[in-house]
Amino acid sequence: MKLVGVKPICFFHSFRKKKILYASTFTPGITSTPHLYDEIARLAKEKNWQWLITFHPKMSPEIVEKYKNLTNALDNVSFYEGDNNVELLQKADVLLCDSSSIIIEFLFFDKPVVTYKNTSPGNYLIDVDSPELIEPAIEKALTRPKELMDNIRKYTDSHQPYRDGRCSARILDAVDDF
Repeated sequence: MKLVGVKPICFFHSFRKKKILYASTFTPGITSTPHLYDEIARLAKEKNWQWLITFHPKMSPEIVEKYKNLTNALDNVSFYEGDNNVELLQKADVLLCDSSSIIIEFLFFDKPVVTYKNTSPGNYLIDVDSPELIEPAIEKALTRPKELMDNIRKYTDSHQPYRDGRCSARILDAVDDF
């Protein structure tokens, strides 16, 4: 028997700690890292969330060190280095970001993104302009509101409509037709 349109429910899923991925652009005028540190530190202490933090390799070493120190102080904060973030994108429930290109990659996983002062906000993001609004925005994102999720799908479909796993077959068919 095949169930169509029904996702399997994991009993323990609702009890596991939600994972928030924080990634930021290294661009000095756009990066959220100096503005969100205190709020992320507070949330990491007060909320039952697991924080996954990764930055662009060109991020200021002082900023990297500051956030790494946060991981040393709190058990629910982990810092990841490197440029292969696929595993983090898969693990996280929500991405907290600013205007980094990692946003589009995360959206392709059909997951919500909270942005801080995004340079091109849209209805597929939950964009806030104050650190105090991060917590309620993440809480909203974790509920995966239908309208937001529909907007995410529309946005990602407009960027890449062929995500059915048949791209190579289409290329081979086009070569054969030619």
